Amino acid sequence: MFLKNLFKKKKLKFTAYTYFEYSERMYPIKMAKKQLPELFSATPLYNTNVTSNCPYTKLTKINRLDNKTIRHCDGILDLWANSMVVVAPFDLVINIKDNKVEYTTTYPSALQVVQHDPAQYNKMFPNYVNLKFLSSWRMFSNKNVNCMFTPAFYHMDENIREDIIIAPGAINYKLGPDININMFVKKQFLQKVIHIKAGTPLVYITPMTTEPFELETKLVSKENWESRHSGFFSFKSNYKQHKIEEHNENK
Repeated sequence: MFLKNLFKKKKLKFTAYTYFEYSERMYPIKMAKKQLPELFSATPLYNTNVTSNCPYTKLTKINRLDNKTIRHCDGILDLWANSMVVVAPFDLVINIKDNKVEYTTTYPSALQVVQHDPAQYNKMFPNYVNLKFLSSWRMFSNKNVNCMFTPAFYHMDENIREDIIIAPGAINYKLGPDININMFVKKQFLQKVIHIKAGTPLVYITPMTTEPFELETKLVSKENWESRHSGFFSFKSNYKQHKIEEHNENK
């Protein structure tokens, strides 16, 4: 039995930590398949109202298999089956007017939104303003697995998809814990107000592996949560420094 356990393959696991009780209770990180969009669930499996004036269609009948709705899409269902979904940790109201972007949050002293200086992205996004959710969650993985960090496109409200770009990327949660969400808000002259409510799905985290994985969320003390940060021990990027160390260990 000892030898069997000794050589038993360790299962891939992601553990998310927060020190905010309400985040763990109300807005935990979940598998996307457990948080389906309401409009998706309300969509019938088949479009039974398909009609046609085409004589060919009338003669051959409309094949029921051709009437499948979005609820049959394997690409979406497989994405949700293999992705975690991160929601907005608090309300954020964005006011766009005269090509300027203002914002306010419900809890600015503890849960913050910050901005990157436009010089950081130079001229790549001239018509957008950067905002960044500093998440109340931190994630750790027990294995060296890269994860895709992409917009929760199918879960988003239409006004978010129209006026906000959530920046995609890749991250390895064995090397760095942060789940901060970068957004680019589109400038416009006429006023528009966007209300991102707490609990609004924003990001999919998809491990780039076919290996099954577990997800666990934990409520910890603030001191414990802060101690799990990578720390500022280098003038180089902390995440990049961890990648270098991991690479050297695996040589």
